[in-house]
Amino acid sequence: MATVSEFNENLKVDFGDGTTIVLKKPNRAVLGQMLAATRRDPLGAADVILSQCIVEGDKRIKENTGYCHQLLKVMDELFNKQVCLIDFTGGNAEILFADDLKCTLRPATRSEYSAAQAASRINPLRYIEDLLRKCWIEGDEEIKASSGHLLGLAEVMDEFVSYTGEKLKN
Repeated sequence: MATVSEFNENLKVDFGDGTTIVLKKPNRAVLGQMLAATRRDPLGAADVILSQCIVEGDKRIKENTGYCHQLLKVMDELFNKQVCLIDFTGGNAEILFADDLKCTLRPATRSEYSAAQAASRINPLRYIEDLLRKCWIEGDEEIKASSGHLLGLAEVMDEFVSYTGEKLKN
């Protein structure tokens, strides 16, 4: 099983068999590319990380599906994913993250939802960013800029959209 540790300004991934790589910390652009690549190939996210972020190590590990699977298992650590809970009160969605940051979103309108869907065809991360920007009522602004928070939101977006659909009587 792979493990992730801080290494200077980078991240070091140890695969448990003596193989290690050093990655620069992935940014939002890489996260968007990963989400898009995963649509085409379950190991696509690992391919993107290895092509975009590797600083040191054997790039040929990309050819070994075992290493790619291990890399996928530590992806949340690479992005410092912030798990969140969603609760619907007063007609809005209250979202609380594991690091105690929070935000409140109102239900999306049909046109806002459609625009987010269209944006997601180009970059799946845009779907989350679009809904977040358009439905934001209040909260900790750093959520909007953090890959880890956006990754956490990705897991509750279906629930948010279902709630929005109920409010719109879809």
